[in-house]
Amino acid sequence: MIRRSCRVVPLLIVLGSATGFAESEAGDAGAPRLPVAPVFESVPDRWAPPVRNDKLRDWLRLTSGEWMRGALDRVSDGTVYFDSKELDDVEIDWVDVTELRSSHMHTYRLQEAGSEEKVILTGTAGMVAGVLRIDDGTKVSEFHRAALVSMIAGGLKESDFWSFELSLGFTARSGNSDQSDLTSHSKIQRETALTRGSVEYRGSISTLSGVTTADNHRVTAQFDYYLTRRLFLTIPNVELFRDPFQNTALRTTAGLGLGYDLIKRGPVTWNVGGGVSFQGTQFDTALASEPKESKDAALSLSTSTEFELTSRIDWDTSYQIQLVATDFDRTNHHMTSVISIEVWGPLDLDVTAVWDWIMKPARASDGVRPASNDLRLTIGLGIDF
Repeated sequence: MIRRSCRVVPLLIVLGSATGFAESEAGDAGAPRLPVAPVFESVPDRWAPPVRNDKLRDWLRLTSGEWMRGALDRVSDGTVYFDSKELDDVEIDWVDVTELRSSHMHTYRLQEAGSEEKVILTGTAGMVAGVLRIDDGTKVSEFHRAALVSMIAGGLKESDFWSFELSLGFTARSGNSDQSDLTSHSKIQRETALTRGSVEYRGSISTLSGVTTADNHRVTAQFDYYLTRRLFLTIPNVELFRDPFQNTALRTTAGLGLGYDLIKRGPVTWNVGGGVSFQGTQFDTALASEPKESKDAALSLSTSTEFELTSRIDWDTSYQIQLVATDFDRTNHHMTSVISIEVWGPLDLDVTAVWDWIMKPARASDGVRPASNDLRLTIGLGIDF
């Protein structure tokens, strides 16, 4: 009799777990119950993604065996952004997720290894034993877990594709000398499963006793289209640059190129790119014997990295060199490195280093050649949407 009872108890526990999940999520009027993780069939062929129910929460199971309950915000660059009911916002490597259950309508971008076919599906999803299944309401599609490229919460709403960054820094001093420094950075980006477009501005203005000592502005705009999982075409790529102290009234660069994501996994992203461009430069002043503008062809090479040092600290760095083929003296470099420390919610403390370098800046009308290097270090507050 005792042996039979021991066999029955585990079965009752399993059945109780399966039913307890639905009851705890629904929230009855009785005493509160602890949430119970959902139970999946051990045989992959016997399970299907959950039916749509916006009142239920999403569930993740980690390689440690732990379950997390909350809201699945998005998946990008191998990182799962999850709003945990108990732990607030957390970031988890996709490779550390073994099971998934989401009864909400989300949009998934998928591409199987070795295949050129890109698939975008909107529906509910579940994952067991490395198999990801998505129910779009008409059929259930199956993929290997590695095929997931990205995910955004909700359907294909236009507002889901946009993001915005703004950072400002200001310093003022009065007394024996009056000085003010203003730095600003803004970026607006639209990203879908296959495309990415952005417009970015970065500038600084400084005055000392009413005299301008810095006046630097850069606007960049580009549009990327993913040809494969990692290879993307950039067309167009446009840059406007102004810095009278480097004798550059306006430098316009327009071109196209190719880029490749070397690393897009977990807390690290690294891509490289290259292309050809046309470059037109108007000088602020020039010697009487020298032209006041130039038109050149250039080869552009670039790289950018993003590191999530901790859950609250990010380090992003980008570097670009423009090799001017028709006049090598106009070859220029630009590097930006930003450490962002989360202060509260979307508010960050940004520490930014910017380096601009021109091999041989054009001589001004007084015959003086500006210095090649221009290095700036700024601190400001930023906000992300």
